[in-house]
Amino acid sequence: MLKPTNNTAIILKEPEKFNSPPIFTVGEKVLVGGLGPGSNVKWKEGVVMKVVSGVTYLVKVEDKIMYKHVNSLRKSFLEEVEVNPSTYHVPFVPLTVTDSVTPVDNSLQTLLVLLSR
Repeated sequence: MLKPTNNTAIILKEPEKFNSPPIFTVGEKVLVGGLGPGSNVKWKEGVVMKVVSGVTYLVKVEDKIMYKHVNSLRKSFLEEVEVNPSTYHVPFVPLTVTDSVTPVDNSLQTLLVLLSR
């Protein structure tokens, strides 16, 4: 009777590498998602108030303190820009119909004649 040989090689797998979640610090500006079904915006800017654990944070969004998981937070690269409306002037240019406009068909020409009366 033949016996099986034990010449098989054992292949060791390398351990899987996982991406570590981002680490936010107290006072850091973040974008907060998952604001609930009543919200009509996807992301709002907030500030980290407290690190609860390695993956959970207390974040102040507007006037509310929210308990958020790191998956619903993103680093904020938004800059505050002061906008003074008095420095911007957009001139009003009224639209006019000129003689160079040719109607596409008779119904449009009839409409223009009626509107000009």
